[in-house]
Amino acid sequence: MNASLTQARRDVPDGHPSVSDAEPEADPTDVLSALGDPDCRRLLSACEERPRTAQECAEACDLPLSTVYRKLEQLGDAGLLEEGRRIRSRNNHPSEFSTTFDTLAVSLRAGDELSVDFRQVAADGDGRESDPERR
Repeated sequence: MNASLTQARRDVPDGHPSVSDAEPEADPTDVLSALGDPDCRRLLSACEERPRTAQECAEACDLPLSTVYRKLEQLGDAGLLEEGRRIRSRNNHPSEFSTTFDTLAVSLRAGDELSVDFRQVAADGDGRESDPERR
């Protein structure tokens, strides 16, 4: 995945803390290419439910592990998945993948320029939702 990512900490549903990477602006061509691939869409759906390791993705989507690694790389390069580390008490801290958005909008701007806007809806401390836009 992209080496120039910003790290952030969060908790995952199974109670293990996680370190994740925030993805920079995505290339619309990469996004559309990834979304056009049925295996990529299945992986996105699985990772939307909860953060998953590559092995968990392979099991959830019934795909060979080699295919999963290739598709996870494609989705990460497109900015659709972020890679983090599942922190465990043992020394083994596997990579895990989660979606970077709740809503994705692709727009055609003046001329033939495409843009991709990601929207992540996050709950504030008081229970209200905020929706900062990402590009």
